[in-house]
This record gives sequence, C-alpha cells and structure tokens, in this order.
Amino acid sequence: MAKKVITIDEVDLKGNEGLDPSKTIEEQLYEAGKYEVTKEHTFKVEFLLDKVNNGESERWIIVDKKTKSTEEHWAEFRIWTYEEEIEFRKLATTYDPLKRMHFVDHDILNRIKVQRLLLGWSFEKDNLRLKLHHIQGVMTDECYKMFMKLFPNIVKRIIDGMNSVLDYNG
Repeated sequence: MAKKVITIDEVDLKGNEGLDPSKTIEEQLYEAGKYEVTKEHTFKVEFLLDKVNNGESERWIIVDKKTKSTEEHWAEFRIWTYEEEIEFRKLATTYDPLKRMHFVDHDILNRIKVQRLLLGWSFEKDNLRLKLHHIQGVMTDECYKMFMKLFPNIVKRIIDGMNSVLDYNG
C-alpha cells in the first residue's frame, strides 16, 4: 500500500492539528497495511431464489441450481475488526446472577451485525421499500424491520452466510 507522507509544514507542533494524540505517529502517518482490516474488506453472500406458486399464494425458496426462472441475489457485508467483535458480543451479553453465568443472545448479536456490517444488497433494485439507509454507519431500525419482513428462509440464508464468514472464516 502507498505510504501517506506528511511534511513538517502540515503538522502544528503545538496542537498537533490533524493528529490524534491517543495514537502513535506511525499509526497516523501510514495507511493500513498487510493483514489489517479496512472498510474496503467486504464479502458477499450470494444465493439463488425461485418463486413457487401453489395456486393460493406465492413464496420464494432458495435453490442450488440456476434455471430460467431463478433470480440471483446477494448481500454485501463489511469484515469486522476484532475490536468490533468484542464490542458487539458485549452488547449482546447478559449476566444471570442466579446461575452466575454470562449469556450471549445470538438474536441480538445477529441484529447488531446486520445493522452495522450490511452495506448493500440486490433486493432494492426490484423493491424500493427495501432500499438500505444508514445513519453514521448504522442501518436504521426501519430498514432492519424491512429486512425482518423478508421470507424467513431468505433472512436465515443471509444471516447464516454472514456468520459463516465472520465467525467461522467460511
């Protein structure tokens, strides 16, 4: 990666303007390097959907093979840092004083992961109600509610694909 060079003229020696005093100079002068996670590190969960019509209603199912009637879909996530993983797990953890144990609520953990790491998906091209909106990098609650209104098999496939990469290096 290219190194960012700052000249002495760009640094105010009294106030260190533009520099964060909690970080070392090296951390601030150079871009992220090999083995470091950046916002550009993403992955896609890809799957095929097919519409099934049983006469009364239609539903979408996930299929393995592409045919003329299948649709290709994807959801793109950002890779989390270890610091974010710890933060998300702490937010989803409760303590039971009677059992003297900590419990991770995986539903809450998955919600946090989806709201903070889901960058985009293919569903918004066919349904404007499914357009993702983020405020300061976090998906809005309204968007998350729309996410949860997808067919359950689609939601499970997206979450399982996300977790296979984030938790199990899949």
